[in-house]
Amino acid sequence: MIYNSGQFGGVSGKMARSLMLAIATQPPGGADHGGLRRRRPDFPGRDRFCDDEEPGRAGQGRQMSRISHPSRRKVLGGIFGTAAIMGFLEDSNSIAAEDPGLASRFKDLSENGNSTCSAKFTESIATMPPTSRIKGSCCSPMEMKRYVEQVDGLAKYRDIAMIPTDPYDIPAGIAQKMMPYYEVQLSGAEQQAYDHAMANSEEKGPCCCQCWRWKVYGGLAKYLIHEHGFNGKQIVDVWNLSDGCGGAM
Repeated sequence: MIYNSGQFGGVSGKMARSLMLAIATQPPGGADHGGLRRRRPDFPGRDRFCDDEEPGRAGQGRQMSRISHPSRRKVLGGIFGTAAIMGFLEDSNSIAAEDPGLASRFKDLSENGNSTCSAKFTESIATMPPTSRIKGSCCSPMEMKRYVEQVDGLAKYRDIAMIPTDPYDIPAGIAQKMMPYYEVQLSGAEQQAYDHAMANSEEKGPCCCQCWRWKVYGGLAKYLIHEHGFNGKQIVDVWNLSDGCGGAM
């Protein structure tokens, strides 16, 4: 599970740390917070943890063993999970102090998003007013440190109007223009650039699942390759910085 800044709103630093310690040290039957990672919906088993049950043991005895003797992985996972959450809160507080405007925007987008992965939502984009916004993450909660890295990184592309400057706040008009490009047939060299991005981007594609983002950012990639001469590495950079699935890379 990944926590965003709103989940500890109004709680003192000392109390927040107590809450996190309680979460991380709950018994093995509770939620496992050892891995702060996003589960990719298009690869349901991609980041599943290994099963630590011992083969060949009776069910009841195995259950009692797991209750009585939590694995070292779970103990260490709880420790590192707590440390990661505490570090996240400290980073969030630092960012809020340095750029309160960006922190406020993060809060709004992470708490008031309208984006979903459904086919119905994808179809609805065509009828949205061009000035309306597609806001928030489509899969997992946003993470502030990563959000700031993305917004800062995308600033270098500000001269290209079709590249959204904020991957979690996209004008519907841009989405409407880029989605048709997804169906464009590229030339041989252009397709090689696109294929390179598919193989080397963090999500192995424009998004973590084939939702509206897949078509928008797939179309954007073809537009950038065909109209602006982008190569595969540049598309990888745009896709990684524009990842709107939530969570940290």
